[in-house]
Amino acid sequence: MIHADEREPREDFALAPTTLLAEAIVVEDGAPANLRTITRDLLFVASQIEPVEGGTNPRMLGGGELDREQARYSYEGAHVAWISLWCDGVLLGKARVVEPGGGPDLVVDLARIPPPAPRATLAVEVVDGESGEPVVEYELRVIRHALESVGDGEATREFKRTGGTDAGASAEFHGLSLGRYEIEVRAAGYAPRLVALHHDATAGAAPRRIALCRPISSIAGHVVDAQGISVSGAMVDLLQPNGEVALPFPDYQTLTNVEGAFEFPFVATGDYLVNAHVETRAAPDAPALAPAIVAASAGKSDVHLVLPPSLHVTVDVHFPSGIVSFFLPLVRDESDRPLLDFRPGSASGWCIGTRTELRLAAGAYTIELLAPNHRCDPIRFVAVDDGTVTVEMVNKEGRR
Repeated sequence: MIHADEREPREDFALAPTTLLAEAIVVEDGAPANLRTITRDLLFVASQIEPVEGGTNPRMLGGGELDREQARYSYEGAHVAWISLWCDGVLLGKARVVEPGGGPDLVVDLARIPPPAPRATLAVEVVDGESGEPVVEYELRVIRHALESVGDGEATREFKRTGGTDAGASAEFHGLSLGRYEIEVRAAGYAPRLVALHHDATAGAAPRRIALCRPISSIAGHVVDAQGISVSGAMVDLLQPNGEVALPFPDYQTLTNVEGAFEFPFVATGDYLVNAHVETRAAPDAPALAPAIVAASAGKSDVHLVLPPSLHVTVDVHFPSGIVSFFLPLVRDESDRPLLDFRPGSASGWCIGTRTELRLAAGAYTIELLAPNHRCDPIRFVAVDDGTVTVEMVNKEGRR
């Protein structure tokens, strides 16, 4: 109810008109492109930023519809400035959208379609970590590494073994693109497992063996600030000693409760790293906090993480030829432990553009940016308030 002396809160929104694009896909002489006979995956993209081969993963640029039979494209949505057609990460053609409306013809060069990428069967065997005997019932997810999934369209593969006459047989994934993958394994009575591997085309290779362990332990503790005040809502990551995540997503992450407490209830015996970081504080005037990381062993119930006051650090990213791309920052401390690791699937996720902001404690760090088709050398820097770190990215051929 609004009283006579009160004013109803009001906020105005400007609604942009929907953009409708639909036109032909043609070859250089203006004839319709013969798409119906192409058996390869083709990807039509309507995007705000200019598509550049070797730049941003085209699947992250935008969307649109492709009609192979009629050699036409269509798009309905927010305003876009470019349209493009791709095959396995290769740019077949692009056109600028000058005015909203029907859209331009898209001229493509079908001779640029690359040869099919090599593929091979991946076999996985799941066993008990103590006895070595096959696990009868389990679930598998084979996930293409986000930094290698540029254009090949490799989707997550799933497999479920329910026992029966084929119990103990390996799980096989046929026609899998080569490269890096993460395999998630879950089975009743075992701790979930995440395994990173590189899939190659080695003929007659033995199945990859993944050993599962019983979740007979836990790790718990508290997160506080420098004054010893509990920090609620902090994200806590459970990592392996080498910095890789210890469990599949989202099991390797948890949030602290109102008392700053956290727990990973089902973990296998062994050594771990525990990382804590917080994006925003509940109190608007609370100081920003930097992340912290400590070592811990399974069974430890008093893990203590202190988040120190943070400094503001800007990271300027320079891609070749002014490309704007998605990237993942990886920041490690002086002991080479991952303080900030914006890995695929994490709550922080991808960054896009040419800049990102970090909150770090005073000290020395190493930063590395991971991006599709691009790389950079690790850069050492000392965090100072309002400081800037410049990162020069190079493409796969080493060109800046």
